[in-house]
Amino acid sequence: MAALLMMKKKIKSLYASYHSIIVPTVKAIVAFMMLMAINDKIGYMGRLDSFFVVLLLTAVCAFTPRAITVLVGLIVILGHLYALSMELALIAAAVFAVMLFLYLRFCSKELLLLVLVPVSFYIGIPYVMPLLVGVLCGPTAVLTLCCGIVVHYYIDYVSVNALTIQGMTATGTMDKIRVGLDGIIHNEEMFLALLSFAAATIVVHVLRRQSIDHAWSMAIFTGAMTNVILNFMGLLIFDNGPSIIGLLLGTIIAIPVAMFVGFLFMGLDYSRTERVQFEDEDYYYYVKVVPKMNIQAPSKTVKKINTQRHRTYYK
Repeated sequence: MAALLMMKKKIKSLYASYHSIIVPTVKAIVAFMMLMAINDKIGYMGRLDSFFVVLLLTAVCAFTPRAITVLVGLIVILGHLYALSMELALIAAAVFAVMLFLYLRFCSKELLLLVLVPVSFYIGIPYVMPLLVGVLCGPTAVLTLCCGIVVHYYIDYVSVNALTIQGMTATGTMDKIRVGLDGIIHNEEMFLALLSFAAATIVVHVLRRQSIDHAWSMAIFTGAMTNVILNFMGLLIFDNGPSIIGLLLGTIIAIPVAMFVGFLFMGLDYSRTERVQFEDEDYYYYVKVVPKMNIQAPSKTVKKINTQRHRTYYK
């Protein structure tokens, strides 16, 4: 535990010292992964699929607000969809407009989740997202989390059905619209993910705010189990959903990651819990105080020994 506390202290100190370098670097990494994931899934427009364009957009996202990263990602998606089918691009533009103007304006602080959720699916760790969102964010972040899920599954649906869409003739406009809408309206796997992720996030958020001992750890474990149980139920009811092995392995990875993040941001020492009582003219207060874990960095004592040489002069 002492080693973890020392590492936590060093991470905070490093972030405070190099904040101006770390933040753009992290934003650049997120933007680069986002663009590479989009191009890998639906890279139908050759200009946007260029590695030089990816690097240029990554540099722009690194030194601009987070909202620009989200906007760049949505524009790149629309560009690729337009290259495949104008009808699909129009459907996606309508969905993105609803997200931005009706939902995301109420939770702009968590806007970057719209990027992080599809990226987490792309790199194979999606089940860590509801746990981290429940630990770090407020309840409104569930909306942004769900929007990110919709974006991921629509891109995945288009990628799977691209050959079918390309095979339709120019006169098959209504058929393309129907296929595009099916990716949102009749996507059972997407609705299962929306339900399980939203429920897990709410469970983590509610439990970690309780005054019970080890509330954060209990919240993370309970949220993970909620996600697993709901996905199992979805597999039984809809006969469609994530693979069981992927679900279990993803959950096994997600729990320690969420625990570590919770430790970095909170890390409470329940062995030193105190309960205090006080009153004012109107109320009597019962307060439970749980101190955060902390450790003093070992101080280094440097001894400086000066040896002075005396010269002896002989006459």
